[in-house]
Amino acid sequence: MAIPKNFPLQQGSLDYFCSIYASLNLLHLKGRLDNIDDASVLFKEIIYNIAESDDGDIAGYVTEGIDPVQIPWLLVASRIVEIEDCVIEIEANMIRENIPALVFLCCEDGFTHYTVVNGMKENGEFTLFDSYGFSGISLGDAGFMLNGVLIKELQAWTTR
Repeated sequence: MAIPKNFPLQQGSLDYFCSIYASLNLLHLKGRLDNIDDASVLFKEIIYNIAESDDGDIAGYVTEGIDPVQIPWLLVASRIVEIEDCVIEIEANMIRENIPALVFLCCEDGFTHYTVVNGMKENGEFTLFDSYGFSGISLGDAGFMLNGVLIKELQAWTTR
């Protein structure tokens, strides 16, 4: 699933910071981040924390993205959560209860993305809090689908 990369540019056209944006969106949905000004302050703090960390690779994160195994590290290094508050694998019933979750997905065509799942519709489709305009994650005969494209890997995290 290729996302058109045209002008005007938006996050994701040139950089791979969707994991950081998804983290901020998760905090907003959990009531811990109220406005854009607060999000901007935290975004800058995250960037500085990554740059100053021995394990952080800010240039790699901008140009290649963050590997899913690094998400717990990112959430802790960014002071978003304490390590004991990071739930690595969540169950679908947690999402059904409208507990927002940061989600990594890798589609069959190679498209990867971090987003936030924030609930489930009556038809079983997971709703997304995402600026790309995806309709949601649905369950088809072959497995989970994003806008009709098979998701071959799906990981999720949330905070207590």
